[in-house]
Amino acid sequence: MDKLLYKIYVVDEILNTKFDILRINEKHLRVQLLSLISVVFIVYANDGLVPPFDYSVWIIYVCTTIKIVTIMQFVNLVSLLRQKFKILNSYLALAENPTQCKNDNNLWEILLQTPRFRNEDNWKDDALQIEAFYQALNRRRYSNIIMQDSTNITIQNSWLHEEKLRFRALSIIWDVLCDISSSVNSIYGLQILLCIILAFIEITTNLSYSIIALKENVLTNEELYLKVVTPIIWALMQFLQLFWIAASCSATSEEANRSVTLLQKLLLLPELHPATSAEIQLFWQQARDRKPKFTAWDFFTLNYSLLSSTVGAVVTYLVILVQMQAN
Repeated sequence: MDKLLYKIYVVDEILNTKFDILRINEKHLRVQLLSLISVVFIVYANDGLVPPFDYSVWIIYVCTTIKIVTIMQFVNLVSLLRQKFKILNSYLALAENPTQCKNDNNLWEILLQTPRFRNEDNWKDDALQIEAFYQALNRRRYSNIIMQDSTNITIQNSWLHEEKLRFRALSIIWDVLCDISSSVNSIYGLQILLCIILAFIEITTNLSYSIIALKENVLTNEELYLKVVTPIIWALMQFLQLFWIAASCSATSEEANRSVTLLQKLLLLPELHPATSAEIQLFWQQARDRKPKFTAWDFFTLNYSLLSSTVGAVVTYLVILVQMQAN
């Protein structure tokens, strides 16, 4: 986890993430923490203040809280990745329309003017091996081009050199982001799989309790709340957790897939130099062949199809459980 967060920190420095984005992330985290504390207090206070005390129920509540915190951590990391891919895509979109670039949002000027790239001492002990990044930005690849005395030819060759290195820098950033997504999968794959299994079991059991209770002839208002409304609320909470996981993973994957489309549009530009076109072609192949994908311990992919599969499985098991109860 320490290495993963360090990678995110380095990418933030490279992309010059604006302070307002970090401030928005901080606000979202505070809202999540306040919501978690509120839900825990409202839901668990009844069992903690009203006797008799059932310690087994409290053990279940503690495990549920740990599960929610795990899902929060996973979703926040995936959302951070989505932001990084979104920023990278914004620079690709600016490269398609260079006349719209400004000095304050031009990635190329930011990278080449940042003191971190000017001082090689900053890269010597980097766990990310970012010295390769620094060398890629400063490596001379046009030494074999015959430089003429004309000033126009000199400026043109310098521009071609910078354009090629810019897309090489973005391809390295893309590779680091893919490494981060692989680390997220390796850290949270098993935990997310267990969370999904537990959510499926709780959704099925709670809805079956509600359906069976509704089949009773007479229910008082208190029994209706305890046997029907409360289980439905619990099932809805579990489904919202699955939706939270699927939505964040799907949004990040879609943002990464958008990079492939932007690179294809760049390859269609008529004024593109062959050397720059070759660099973009390599970047496009890399983005096409290595896409970030989030899985539950490699059992299945985390996207919106998870919700449809869960709904179908829950309905199937509810039919079986209700028929068994009727028999």
